[in-house]
Formats: sequence, C-alpha cells, structure tokens
Amino acid sequence: MTETNCELVEAKFPEEWKYLHELRRSELFKPKHTPYNPDHPANYASGRFTLLLKFNGKYIGTASLDVLGDGNGVIRVVAITKEEQGKGHGRILEEKFEAFAYKKGITKLFVNANKEAVEFYKKLGYVFESWDDSANTLTDDSVQMSKVLAVK
Repeated sequence: MTETNCELVEAKFPEEWKYLHELRRSELFKPKHTPYNPDHPANYASGRFTLLLKFNGKYIGTASLDVLGDGNGVIRVVAITKEEQGKGHGRILEEKFEAFAYKKGITKLFVNANKEAVEFYKKLGYVFESWDDSANTLTDDSVQMSKVLAVK
C-alpha cells in the first residue's frame, strides 16, 4: 500500500453517503449496540465536512471535520473497514484529513478519542487536553485530546 493509492474525497453523492452510513453503522455503532441514525442533523450541519478515504478506487474509511471557528476543528466519526484495519490506512486517513483541515483554516484539531484509539492518536502527535464539546459527544469510553497542525 502506498499513499498514492489513497484519496480523500468529500461525500457528495447518494452512493457515497450510503457507503459511509453503512461503514459507521458496522464499525462504530454495531459493536456497541448503539442505534445509528443516518438522518441525524449533525451529519448535515453547517461547518461539517464528511470525508471518505478511497484505496485503489474502493471506499475504505471515513471521518468528519467540524469547523468550530478561530482556527479550531474537531475530527469525528473516524472509521476504517474491518478488512483494511491494521494496514496503515488510519495513519494515511489522518494525514490527508489534517491537510484538508489546514486548507479550511484549521490550525488545531480536537478529538474525543475512544480509549482503544488513544495510543494511535498519541503516535500522531495528539496530547491530552480537555475542551468544550458543545455537541456533547464525550462518552465514558472517550478521552479528550488535541493537536496543533504544522504548516504543510
């Protein structure tokens, strides 16, 4: 796998939204037996960019950027398909996501990291930092973190 085989695209078409809803449902919500609502208003909120990672032309991952203002943003609902996990795609998704966020004026990213993903985010340069999540997505199995983005 090389980074050149990967592309980050904004979800715009019905088939892209269908795929990302299924990915979220299977990788993020099903393991926790939490109902997933593809029509949740946050999915289509102003200032939210919903992205898909393509590898060799196939969608394998997703993440959303919430622009908070003042150069701050939040990375949310990050997932890689089960079949592609552990192959470096999460790192590539994060790198491409950071470049996308930086182009949108983001200089600092926040995340409510699942406890199982804390080490992953630490390796990417995130540090522990409490922050005000007005969307109130912090759960008992989340850890708040942040990262200052470097000029690319």
